[in-house]
Amino acid sequence: RQFIKRQGRLSPAFAAEIISQVCAALDEAHRHNIVHRDIKPDNIVIDLRAAKPEVTVLDFGIAKLRGDSATTLTQTGSVLGTPHYMSPEQCLGEELDGRSDIYSLGIVLYEMLAGAVPFNSAISTAVVVQHVNQAPPSLRSLNPDIPWSVERAVLHALEKRPEARPSTPGAFAAELTAAVANSGAEPVAQR
Repeated sequence: RQFIKRQGRLSPAFAAEIISQVCAALDEAHRHNIVHRDIKPDNIVIDLRAAKPEVTVLDFGIAKLRGDSATTLTQTGSVLGTPHYMSPEQCLGEELDGRSDIYSLGIVLYEMLAGAVPFNSAISTAVVVQHVNQAPPSLRSLNPDIPWSVERAVLHALEKRPEARPSTPGAFAAELTAAVANSGAEPVAQR
């Protein structure tokens, strides 16, 4: 969060490097059936002392082992997380899988590129309603320098239905990396 505040909007290439490393950490957690449930800038640490940034994902404090119903921190139907970064299914207190973390990471990426989260209100419940019911504002309307391909990758992660999002963090990282590499391509006209 401090880095975003200090730097402002980040370049798509730099943001993709950060997101790819977060995706690698989430892939590992998901392989062990752990859903983080609180991906947000405060839980992502960037070390800039090396040749390329090194990223660490923190605070698995509200993480949940999928399928572990005997000793869970919360039950289905209860809501725990940071409203600005919660997936629609998390807002509704539904059962979560790794695609919920992908949505939250999409919010983080949106903020990195736009300088603001897509859903905002002083009232937490209003933010929850926005996550569930509203499409995010166009990323390019807030930052016209964002390539179409990158906006499409971000919006794919922010799909309301989990099954419409990338299936794994690794798939999301690959899609974003390809979008940055193909950032000169214009969108294909819809017919």
